[in-house]
Amino acid sequence: HNGVDVQRFNPARPNRLSVRANLGLRDKEIGVIQVARLNRLKDYETAIRTMQIVCRSAPNVRYFIVGEGEERTKIEAMIRDVNMANQIRMLGLREDVAELLEGMDIFLLTSVSEGIPLTLIEAMSAQLPCVATRVGGIPEVVHDGTTGVLSDSGDCNKLSEALLKLIQSPSVRQRMGECGRKRAMELFQ
Repeated sequence: HNGVDVQRFNPARPNRLSVRANLGLRDKEIGVIQVARLNRLKDYETAIRTMQIVCRSAPNVRYFIVGEGEERTKIEAMIRDVNMANQIRMLGLREDVAELLEGMDIFLLTSVSEGIPLTLIEAMSAQLPCVATRVGGIPEVVHDGTTGVLSDSGDCNKLSEALLKLIQSPSVRQRMGECGRKRAMELFQ
């Protein structure tokens, strides 16, 4: 298994309000974040289509993409083509991921192939519920229904259902986040 320094991620989120203010997130808005290389294996096309569906039902959701890679121009074009520039922001490569996670509500990972993703472990360490695809080692990290929700890769309908369930239920987000942090501390530090 991979591991992270779980203590770097503060579940009390002391910087939450300042991170959200810096990102332009308002009080009632839900922050969804994906931290991953910008390449085809991370399947940002499915992520963007998923967010289109989500934002039709929950216009208060904002999606943040953290990372760099060879598909940046393609992803930017997709965002423009589906008129989601107000809901989706690309933040580029960042050194402050632990702080960014404090300001978020849900972590998303739409990979079509994966090992044991450190970004999921980091999100769980930050006490975020995870919505991810059921590929590679992801099911070893995220327990479906306990620390997050898993879906088949490419299934934007199921991914959007999972996100909407979490968006509509702060208590489920909190419970899954707490279970995720506990799991990260027990298995991945």
